[in-house]
Amino acid sequence: MISTILPNLNEGKQLVIVILENRDINTGQLYKFEKLEGRWNQIGPAHLIAVGANGIAWAKSEWAPERAVLKKEGDKRSPAGIFPLTQTFGRVSVKKAKYLAMPYEEIGPNAQCIEDKKSKYYNQIVFDNTKVNPDWEQDDRMLREDNLYDWGIFVEHNNLKTPGDGSCIFIHIWRSPGKPTAGCTAMSKKHLTQLMYWLDASKNPDLVLMTRQDYNRIRKIIDLPQID
Repeated sequence: MISTILPNLNEGKQLVIVILENRDINTGQLYKFEKLEGRWNQIGPAHLIAVGANGIAWAKSEWAPERAVLKKEGDKRSPAGIFPLTQTFGRVSVKKAKYLAMPYEEIGPNAQCIEDKKSKYYNQIVFDNTKVNPDWEQDDRMLREDNLYDWGIFVEHNNLKTPGDGSCIFIHIWRSPGKPTAGCTAMSKKHLTQLMYWLDASKNPDLVLMTRQDYNRIRKIIDLPQID
């Protein structure tokens, strides 16, 4: 069963690529690529990122290898696969974020991401819980005392909202350099700010996150840039 709608890479002109050397480590390298005149060009140097404390696990999709470890709710693994990036968020007002080329929402005290697989809002950010009838018991409060969600990008993983296949996957600021997450991808505030101002919704950006071995396997099938 596929729980993630696959992006149409033929339409995409921006890729955020995260490469790990194996599935059980919790750090990797992030690369940015943009397609110009039909060719992928790397934008800036690669940099360190952190993923889930237990590494990565495949989202259900046609790209997952046979007998792959699959992503599950609460496994502390970041989902591996190819995912659209369509929504950003942060603490600053919409007015102050006006130069972003992505849809953006300000997070306030009533913003929650729903992790309760019994809820009809499962795997969604509810930016104002006073405007809905809450039916959940588990959630991720978006307005935090730390700075993890000062900037963030929602990863379109499990967008069919299959219960138990994982929820509330973001790209966000890390607690400290290289410190792993509960299942998201994290980096320095400097690098995340650069990433958010580079992303352009009109270029249909996608996140590609997987091991180097899987990346080289899939690259033989679809149009992905070479990474040395």
